[in-house]
Amino acid sequence: VVTEPAPRAETAGGMPSRRASAIQSDVDADEMRQYPFDLRVMARRFKRYPVLARENGWQGTVDLELVFHAAVDYPSVEVLHSSGHDVLDDQAREMILRAVRATPVPASFRGRDLRMRLPVEFSLEDAQ
Repeated sequence: VVTEPAPRAETAGGMPSRRASAIQSDVDADEMRQYPFDLRVMARRFKRYPVLARENGWQGTVDLELVFHAAVDYPSVEVLHSSGHDVLDDQAREMILRAVRATPVPASFRGRDLRMRLPVEFSLEDAQ
């Protein structure tokens, strides 16, 4: 899991501004580690291996990005890197969206602009 301030907290040259550093340092390090773990635990409840993908032997990892905005209660979830199969990408996004709604956002994340990467792997060995 990689976390970073949202882009608008950076300077035009791509280097974090003082504001970005302050935002990152204000976030509780324990919460920064625990929240992705909690999301993964919750997401397992919602994970379904799409039948079409299973039937065709499709596997892959979907890299998702959670985008936290200061004025919004829950992060948005976007596909950062595709598995190469839309059906897997859609399922990964849906399961993480459901997990986000069911997992409390840490207090130190609120009022902050942050980005968090979260990979979701689909492997036929783990398919149920």
